[in-house]
Amino acid sequence: MYVRVNPMTKEVAGVPLADFHDPIVEAIRRYGHLSYGNIKIYDPEGAADLVLTPDKPYSAASEAEVRFIGGIAAKLNIFALAPGEAIGDMSRDSGIIPTPRPGIHTEAHLTISTHRIDTPDHSINLFGGRLDLLGIGQTPGSVTKLAEVGKRPIDYPVAPLATAITGYYDSRRMLGQSGERFGDPHLLLNSTMDMVQVFATLAMSQDMVSANPKVLQLLTMTTPLAPS
Repeated sequence: MYVRVNPMTKEVAGVPLADFHDPIVEAIRRYGHLSYGNIKIYDPEGAADLVLTPDKPYSAASEAEVRFIGGIAAKLNIFALAPGEAIGDMSRDSGIIPTPRPGIHTEAHLTISTHRIDTPDHSINLFGGRLDLLGIGQTPGSVTKLAEVGKRPIDYPVAPLATAITGYYDSRRMLGQSGERFGDPHLLLNSTMDMVQVFATLAMSQDMVSANPKVLQLLTMTTPLAPS
């Protein structure tokens, strides 16, 4: 049985925080290239130094400043989730619950890496990872699986992947500027049993998209996968 967060050894589920550094730096570099330089993520070395968060429902986190074309500012949030952990709001009665996304037009999940906890070398899969996207269920206080984001094991090329976790479907069920709303509210769950998942989220405000609709195209975001 692993210790979820070990402040003494600076580990997440037995994986040293230092193991996350290089994959994060490489991922930030590659996502910048994916946008043809139209997204600038500042201080990748600082962003790669995750901080343990024992009082949160996730193990570790960091953040970085982002600038889009036109000088529009945003924030990249980076997380490490041990098995069974999630990103969402804390409720005294219900545990972790989906988080409303007021003011957010579109939000992306960016794969970074997975780290095995059942192998001595904690083998790394760069740009791997798959999380469950959960929303409000039909009964009070319940949650339901809406979709999956990231990659399934059979889809693991070493390439960055951005998936929309909040946004709008157009009439073709593609990501659009308006239409059917999805992923609001939501939480992200690491339902795997054998890996720490490192990933980032990037939110784009309504004002940002209105001022420059091209921001939705910069990361070539995919729509969420149907639940398996």
